[in-house]
Amino acid sequence: MSTAPVVDPSTRLRTLIASVDHELAQAAPAPALQGAFAALVEALALGPEPEMRACPACQAPCRANAQRCGFCWQVLPALAAVAPVVAPLAKPEPAAPTPTAGTA
Repeated sequence: MSTAPVVDPSTRLRTLIASVDHELAQAAPAPALQGAFAALVEALALGPEPEMRACPACQAPCRANAQRCGFCWQVLPALAAVAPVVAPLAKPEPAAPTPTAGTA
């Protein structure tokens, strides 16, 4: 008997919201319904979907910053720190020579 990996409740809510939003876009709902749905989505404040990775032991989805798999409890290897990309500094342009009092 195998059980399915646990799905993050926020991910489930995002999926349901996308489904309802799609259905509302197909119909022409009353403005009150549109406003109520928009207020509900705002109140949930789900934010962006978290970055995920697969557990190396059981392949269950885990958050990228997790230390243990939520399904098999295997310790997850630390992700390599990615250095931020920094644009190279531009070389300053040489200053134009300034004329002196007696050379103009």
